[in-house]
Amino acid sequence: MIRLILVLISFNFYGIEISVNGPTSPVGVGEVFDVSIKISSSSKPEVNFNLENLELIAEKEEGYSSNITIINGKMTKTQGHNFKYTFKALKVGRGEIKNLHAVAGSETELYKGVISYEVVKDQKQDENIFVLALPSKKSVYLGEQIILKYYLYRRVQIIDYNILKFPKLNDFFNRFSNKPQSKSKVTHNGKQYERFALYSGAVYPNVLGAKIDPLVSEVTYPVRSSNSRFGGFGFGFSDKRKKSYASEEITLDVMNLPTEGRDDSFTGLVGDHKIEFSINKEKVLVNEPIEIKFSVRGRGNLETYKAPILLNEDRFESFESSLKIEVHNNFEATKTFNLTYLPKFNAEVEERKIPLSFFDPVKKQYITKYIEMPKIIVRGGSELIAQGNDNTIENVIELNPQSIVGP
Repeated sequence: MIRLILVLISFNFYGIEISVNGPTSPVGVGEVFDVSIKISSSSKPEVNFNLENLELIAEKEEGYSSNITIINGKMTKTQGHNFKYTFKALKVGRGEIKNLHAVAGSETELYKGVISYEVVKDQKQDENIFVLALPSKKSVYLGEQIILKYYLYRRVQIIDYNILKFPKLNDFFNRFSNKPQSKSKVTHNGKQYERFALYSGAVYPNVLGAKIDPLVSEVTYPVRSSNSRFGGFGFGFSDKRKKSYASEEITLDVMNLPTEGRDDSFTGLVGDHKIEFSINKEKVLVNEPIEIKFSVRGRGNLETYKAPILLNEDRFESFESSLKIEVHNNFEATKTFNLTYLPKFNAEVEERKIPLSFFDPVKKQYITKYIEMPKIIVRGGSELIAQGNDNTIENVIELNPQSIVGP
């Protein structure tokens, strides 16, 4: 565990006072640490600074206080604002907070020095409390589903925890779960921990070298006071502190989908999928709607998947009446399309199979499934279609989209 020695720096110019509370011991590369900046001023302040070799992970205002003093009959009101900043050290050297200043109304206080921290390569991490990001796999194809879970591990007593900053995951399409947080007992590196689920879901890398961003959790834990008269007898804790913990950034080995075996029927979906298809009628009048229900179920990125063209656009006008995505407990999902087609003129569409292909990351090849589209007959005018009547075919023309320019 890193032992942090807190240093208090105060400056008071033009009626504004700045107090900085942060670590003085070295921090490790990739480690996150907290810096508290307290501003006392006559109005709400704005805090600004520049960073060198540090990344701002999270920030929040933790507390506010107001104080009124009367001296020689003159009343003065001051406000106290406590800001907490969580930083991440980027590389070996020095991490610096530069040009720290506060602006409150027409007053400005500028700290002309530099707040600096030593950043070392190897720094022993806290083994009692930490956050881990656990992807289901680290070598994947573009668009392949990964189950990503973030956990808080602890071996000591904690009072409370919350998510200070969620991961951005800009290199992924994501489908996160809203399940309530849960806890379990696990073994990690040979030690027993209680593990709390913070955040989980399915993600789909959309770039090579996709990076899983850290999640930052703020943990409140008890601190035994040395001044407590009961301290030697094991009685409770008289104080509590907060500290931020972040998971490490993870870079995935993301592979391109192979070009061999891929054709125009590829859906863009990775993994095995089930398809279902139904149509309300096969013989209709011109402008009589044909209702088609089409669904795909699997682990692919269905949020971005679009329905294929099932009936020729030259002969039919198409409408998407509705679509729905249902996410299942096993991280599969079903996307259902309710499609409506209006025939424009007399036509006969022969029975055919419409191919849909998916990439199987286990077999490392494309697999093709088919929609069984039945024969569709369209009649115009006021005549009804006679089921099984041989004369019906005499009044139906078979259309070739390349040669037909009108009804």
